[in-house]
Amino acid sequence: MNKYLANFVEHNFPAPGAALDLGCGKGVDVAALKQLGWSAFGVDLPEVDLNLSYKADQLFDFVYSNFVFQFIKNKEEFVLACFNNLRQGGKLLIQTFDKSDQVLGAKGFSAEELQVYFQEKFKNIKVEKFTEFDPGHQHDHVKLVLTADRV
Repeated sequence: MNKYLANFVEHNFPAPGAALDLGCGKGVDVAALKQLGWSAFGVDLPEVDLNLSYKADQLFDFVYSNFVFQFIKNKEEFVLACFNNLRQGGKLLIQTFDKSDQVLGAKGFSAEELQVYFQEKFKNIKVEKFTEFDPGHQHDHVKLVLTADRV
């Protein structure tokens, strides 16, 4: 599990709950959350197109997405999927790339731009920018982490 996800879970949830990973890839974070006692579920292509508003059969305490938002074409539908799958009072975590990132910056956002997408459906929005060395790519990435609560 990436350290920002682990830190967020540790500091925001006194006990495990139900989590949804939108764009889970191979399910590494889902498996890590399950080891921590969470009821975790993930969706990704080809089964689920996150450009369409996805709705699971249950509501979740925590919805998150790691480095998927920058590839979504229909961002409003994705935000709606985050909102519709999160119980009232639940927490949201989105990680994406800052527009200053040298590799993926063309698909990235400023903190203000990212916040605009989520401000209608979420409250207590906080966007943090950080730089991290990516050992898989052998260079730094500039990333944004958005956290919010469901209205």
